[in-house]
Amino acid sequence: MHTQAPHASLRLPPEAMVDTLDLRYGHVDLDIGSAAPELPEIPSDTLAEDHFIQQVPLAGTGWTPSRER
Repeated sequence: MHTQAPHASLRLPPEAMVDTLDLRYGHVDLDIGSAAPELPEIPSDTLAEDHFIQQVPLAGTGWTPSRER
């Protein structure tokens, strides 16, 4: 990265539990998170979606979470 963009920096802080004002004040240029921003002046787009499936054992099948089929 330094060769192609010598004046750029990459910082990977952990995701904050609440919206910070870093984007508003120009402390960061891009914020990737799991929720849409609370501030109306911050534009956002969905990059990807996750889909989860929960398995529930049927009564009488003998299947339990600790036993593979």
